[in-house]
Amino acid sequence: MQTYSIRKATSADAVQLTEVIKKAYARYLQMIPDLPDVSAGIAQDIETQQVLVACEGARVIGGIIFGIYEGEGHIANLAVDPVASGKGVGRALMESAAAELQAKAINRCNLATHVSMPDTAAFYKRLGWHEVGREGNRVFFSKEL
Repeated sequence: MQTYSIRKATSADAVQLTEVIKKAYARYLQMIPDLPDVSAGIAQDIETQQVLVACEGARVIGGIIFGIYEGEGHIANLAVDPVASGKGVGRALMESAAAELQAKAINRCNLATHVSMPDTAAFYKRLGWHEVGREGNRVFFSKEL
């Protein structure tokens, strides 16, 4: 049974979403020295990008930041609080973002992850994403919507 809902983020969600992102990436920070600060600028992202949050009651448990670039969708960040892992939150956020992009006549979406995050790459592959290239420590994926 799904115990969370997904909605458009508001400026009031910035602090909680930042904390979720920090928790989601915490285990990678020690392993990946060149990982950028993916939790920086979330308040600005909410104002300038498309951002959805997954919530259990008033608590943010996940979020996705995405947009449209050069006629294609782009997932900039997906994060789920580790305590909500295994509840389908990541999948639901990806599906919700895809639905929003499709509603805007966007038929393809792209994203990048880090080579040192193989579980993340495996997650995207399970959702039907296809690896389309590598550059340095980045792995690029694409999916027809």
